Amino acid sequence: MCDLSNAEVFNRWKQCKKQTAKDYWYNFLKSRADRSYPGAQEYVDWMDSFFNK
Repeated sequence: MCDLSNAEVFNRWKQCKKQTAKDYWYNFLKSRADRSYPGAQEYVDWMDSFFNK
């Protein structure tokens, strides 16, 4: 899984139908952001904006 780009993780999150799958990809990207993985925080912020709508 480490070879997935942030954009690919985001696309997988966006296309998921089940909430458990969405949670998995969100947490995957969030853990990257917590480790200061380049660009991950921007995607997490974008995902958070979907939750707040």
